[in-house]
Amino acid sequence: MKSKLEQALQGKRVQPKYADKDEKVSIQCFKCTKNCRTKSTFCNSGRHWVHYNCQRLSTKEIELLEKEELEDYTCRICQDVNLKILEKVLSPVKKGENSKTSYHHNDVPAITQEISSSRNDDSTEKLILSAISGNSLTCHSCCNTIERLEPTQDENEQIDTSQTFIKEKDKPEKWEKTTQRTNLDPFPTHEQSTSERIEQDEVAIVKLREIRERELKLRKAEEHLKMKEKIFKEEQSKIVLLETRCQYLESKNCELESLVNTMKRRLDMNITTNTTISGSREIGKISKENAQATDVTTN
Repeated sequence: MKSKLEQALQGKRVQPKYADKDEKVSIQCFKCTKNCRTKSTFCNSGRHWVHYNCQRLSTKEIELLEKEELEDYTCRICQDVNLKILEKVLSPVKKGENSKTSYHHNDVPAITQEISSSRNDDSTEKLILSAISGNSLTCHSCCNTIERLEPTQDENEQIDTSQTFIKEKDKPEKWEKTTQRTNLDPFPTHEQSTSERIEQDEVAIVKLREIRERELKLRKAEEHLKMKEKIFKEEQSKIVLLETRCQYLESKNCELESLVNTMKRRLDMNITTNTTISGSREIGKISKENAQATDVTTN
């Protein structure tokens, strides 16, 4: 079945583009109605943009999407809508039908009508291919859901065949109730996978919150360090100014000391000169007096 579908897709697939010349695709997110600038993907089946957080994707899935860059990508919102519609359509089907592709192709018009009514979007680009059993039409998102459901259906059939046969008299009431419930549930393994996926998403959300809290703490610490650096730089500038002033004052002190020393020397020199002059004057006076005395005696 998968090989035939792949051959049909390769023969009649149209390469989707994000936006044609005549068509304008809105950049707003399909869920939160915000502009998708970063951390978003383009859904080719729904022809709209969706954020990673709106899809509740894990970090591993985001890394795979960014590495692979898929051309035909369907978001989880469209997949969930298609699965709900398939559950509504396929719930009244009887157990006697062995092949599940036959009634799916017969019920495709109803599925497409419900998808168009639920989305209210006539501009969605559908990848059309000819059905293998019957000349019906299926969209690419429905093919993806069929490929996802086929392994779960095979596992359910293997579990039903591997169950041990017990006589009706020996069967307990609880066993009958559990078997009826398991037969009524159309997608048991899918429910388990969704629950596991929800748990993984919750764990990823908790981790993201912790990472954001750590980032906030680091930012606060960085801001605190920046403030301390500013204060330290201001103090350093003040210290430099004080050092320059001290050096200036020291130079002034040296100049003043040199001036004082020179003034002392000059004073000493002046004192010595004054003493010599006064001594010579006294000697002259004494010599004059002696000369006068000698003159008087001679007369």
